[in-house]
Amino acid sequence: MASYNEDIVNAFFGDPEVQRLVSLTSTWQPLQICYPKEFQVSRFLAWLLDPSQGHGLGDLAMRALLIAAGREGTYVDCVVDIRTRRYLAPANVMTEGFTHSLIATEIDVGMKDRQLDVLCVDASQLVYVAIENKFGARESEGQLTTYRKGLEKMFPDYLGIHIFLDSKEAEPSDKTWLAPGYTWLAEFLRECEQRRSTADHMRQALQQFRQALQEEDDDLATVSPVGKLVTSVAATHAEALEFMRPWSRLAKGGRPRMLRDLLAEAGTNDGKALVRLFQLYCQRPAIWRRCLKGAEFAAFEKAMRSEFTTVYSDMKQVQTFYTLTEWEQFIEYDDFGARYYPVCVGVRMLDDRFRVVSFVRLSSVKESKKEQLIAIAKQLQGINGFRGKNVEDPSRVTMKRVENLTLEQAKEEAVSQMRTLEKEFKAVL
Repeated sequence: MASYNEDIVNAFFGDPEVQRLVSLTSTWQPLQICYPKEFQVSRFLAWLLDPSQGHGLGDLAMRALLIAAGREGTYVDCVVDIRTRRYLAPANVMTEGFTHSLIATEIDVGMKDRQLDVLCVDASQLVYVAIENKFGARESEGQLTTYRKGLEKMFPDYLGIHIFLDSKEAEPSDKTWLAPGYTWLAEFLRECEQRRSTADHMRQALQQFRQALQEEDDDLATVSPVGKLVTSVAATHAEALEFMRPWSRLAKGGRPRMLRDLLAEAGTNDGKALVRLFQLYCQRPAIWRRCLKGAEFAAFEKAMRSEFTTVYSDMKQVQTFYTLTEWEQFIEYDDFGARYYPVCVGVRMLDDRFRVVSFVRLSSVKESKKEQLIAIAKQLQGINGFRGKNVEDPSRVTMKRVENLTLEQAKEEAVSQMRTLEKEFKAVL
């Protein structure tokens, strides 16, 4: 006779959606096998920003980064002088040339045991662009201020652009550093993939790196088969996933010891079931961690589904996005994989508090719908008194953001924001 844990594990293994999730997340691409860490991402950025390299993109990456940084400078709490703002204006960036920039990595700028990740120096313009990259790591105390002062001493007559890239959207401690996040990079890489002039081998390499980055990027709500399966599995198999939670805290080196301990208890049907589940966990740890995060957002999932019959959720590592499936008709599809959902409510967990934000992302919107979506977004910005990024941001328009909420407050706010979006965007359908 089957035992309780064995029933749970058998139901998990027997679910066709679990089987499909395992199948879809099998890995063959080199950049997913050798998953990029901070050092490799910094090297990739330096290569991409260097117009002399063999990617054939010239200085397009530098222009995209500076425009994204300029948009970040529209935040109220950024301390950016007027000279820097003018330099980062899109009209200036798009007419300047960066083809003779010197690109260097791991630069000593006066902090013991730490080096600036990437530095771009343009002697013809007397400008440098400093990039500190945090791909999962955290900023050390005083790190950015020390770097800035060291660079100012090194290049006293230059205009300094200081850019802080963080995959977890951490705020820079030094407010003169601009923090555009990784979203601009994922979108830039997708645009490069779509360019007819991009060579096939480069298109494949850029696509692989974009897909690896988007595993860490919590700011993109995408339409993807894996995302839909993660949502469904997280909602259906909470008990089986809870068995995995302590395993998700293990370092890779601790897995053999855990297997040994589980095997020692494998004399019962329950014990054998847990060994099989652990082996499956070790095959796809990243995807099961995503499912576990989804289970943490179960309260939001229940609240949304009780109110909206067509809600769709996309669960990331520390954030979940909610949208309505009827808004999919705003999307312009092509041959390059998943697209970004155009209208979303995002719920992000910060320790034990929550942030709820509603936004329009125009990256994948049909040209015939963009003006209507922007007009509605402007109207909602005015109603909400939102003072964030300019609505002229070509990729994302934030309409409302509420922070530091309890779980109950966040649930009510998320449903309220979605209710407003459903009402206002109905006219565009």
